Amino acid sequence: MHISHLLKAITIAFQSPLPPGYICFDPSKLNITIVDSGGTISGAGDTPTSALYRSGVLGIRSVAESAGVCKFANIRIVPFYHGDSINLDFQVMLHGSRIIQESADDPTVYAVILSGGTDGQDVFATTVDQTVSTSKAIVFISALRPATNPSTDGTGGLLDAVCLGIYPGARNRGVLVLGSGRIFAARLAFKINANQLDAFRAHPGGLLGQMINHRPIFGLPPSRLSRHDIFNIKTIPERFQVPRIETVYAQIGIETLLPPGDLDAIIMVGFGGGYWPESDSILKRARDLGIPIIIVSRVPYAFVDAPPPCGFGIGGGFRNPQQAFVVVALCKIKQQGETCMREALADSEADNATLVHEVNGYSQS
Repeated sequence: MHISHLLKAITIAFQSPLPPGYICFDPSKLNITIVDSGGTISGAGDTPTSALYRSGVLGIRSVAESAGVCKFANIRIVPFYHGDSINLDFQVMLHGSRIIQESADDPTVYAVILSGGTDGQDVFATTVDQTVSTSKAIVFISALRPATNPSTDGTGGLLDAVCLGIYPGARNRGVLVLGSGRIFAARLAFKINANQLDAFRAHPGGLLGQMINHRPIFGLPPSRLSRHDIFNIKTIPERFQVPRIETVYAQIGIETLLPPGDLDAIIMVGFGGGYWPESDSILKRARDLGIPIIIVSRVPYAFVDAPPPCGFGIGGGFRNPQQAFVVVALCKIKQQGETCMREALADSEADNATLVHEVNGYSQS
């Protein structure tokens, strides 16, 4: 054996092992924790071009190694959930929030990345955004094509997520959703396309910046909901009964039916800015139940004011039905009622209005 090879082998043999959970470690680099919650990004198909695949079966480590993220940061992986995001439940998502909070509280961790599915993005990212309290960057990354697809978007997306996480300007912004090189605020982002890679959009003020050559370029200053810690995960019990919250949609010419049984709340998805057909008797029936009613819109780009134009209920602001569900469920789990819901949703409206004004140039603060 050549002397240089022998010295290299001896050096490797005496190096200390990697810290627990890390796939790479260099004391000169920042530490990033990736919480792996499955999804298409770590999915595998039977063939490279197959449209059928199994979500989360590969694990995010293989994607991280393919992306070469260890060139930029020390990577620690926390396996959390391996499956399709459509099978997530609220108990699981809140457990994920606890894992992320623990990682964020670790002084050796600079940022946290949550890898998951695109279909669970608005619910899971919103849950984390509402419950995790930290100034550190939290980045949600997903993919439209599985890791085994030749044109997978997950590899480059994960590299972007790591580069975004180590960027100081990504702090104090709550959860950031990264998609197709765009950086969105989780509270304003939503999925609009199930087939094209350009799958995410956001309400005004929700597009915060973009990734250029894996470098973040922000167009808006750091911003958070003024009451973003109202549902701090440390104050939420680990064991709870998931509230029964039903979502009903307004339809033209069709009577809307209320599901049977005891309900904790109803999310009513109306037209436009929160309108409902006057002929639909559900209006009276819903009011007679005496439970919280939240009005949101079936239109992706819509704002439901408070009070809603239908004349009753709590306006959901920019939130879509899934995001409104998160707020209502958290209030019920904390055994708080309409006051909690109005405060959380109205707070959202006020902050979103401020963002809209900033985007339109009305405020330089």
